Amino acid sequence: MILSGAIQIGEKLPPERDLAIRLGVSRPVVHEALLDLVSKGLVEISPRHGVRVIDFVSNGSLALLESLIVYKGGEWNSSLRGQLFAFRRLIEKETACLAALNRTDEQLMEFNSLLEREKTVDCSNPNQLTEVDFQFHLLVARSSGNLVYPLLLNSFKSAYTSYTGAFFSANICSAVIQEVFHFHEIQIAAIINQDSQKSCEIMLSMLKHGEDSWKGE
Repeated sequence: MILSGAIQIGEKLPPERDLAIRLGVSRPVVHEALLDLVSKGLVEISPRHGVRVIDFVSNGSLALLESLIVYKGGEWNSSLRGQLFAFRRLIEKETACLAALNRTDEQLMEFNSLLEREKTVDCSNPNQLTEVDFQFHLLVARSSGNLVYPLLLNSFKSAYTSYTGAFFSANICSAVIQEVFHFHEIQIAAIINQDSQKSCEIMLSMLKHGEDSWKGE
């Protein structure tokens, strides 16, 4: 109701007791749900003043992005998809550049293990494809040497993999999958060679490839 605008910003929600009756659930369930809305930046709870809807664009968290996707029936419309690509270009270009400069020997071993794993992944299983792809991008972020980047990517994982899962489901066992893995391979080669500029360029090309593949639906 909040996301649809049926309940407006600034409007107060009914008391927990009334909500429980209306929704046919217990008050503890309503209370937990309200706390979840608080964590997502949809409402604020004030003692003696109740629960008020707030501007989720100004106050929302990454957790809200998943709710937006669920609200839209799991669909990634072109606007939301484009905004995600813009976010990824900004963050992952930086992680790729830094990974080539700061990666450790241990992380290089992890990259090589990931390449071996990709050779055996089931191209008809979107869950496997989604997970191995996320682990690749997470390892690039971890290799950047900046703790914030992998933490940010992990906090974004649910929404991130919702999008990539839809992408891989639409490209089961197609040439697109092999192209993605080829990008991974040359990205890792640039990181191994500590070629920061090349690593950065490959990441941007990889993301553009993903975006163009969606546009070609």
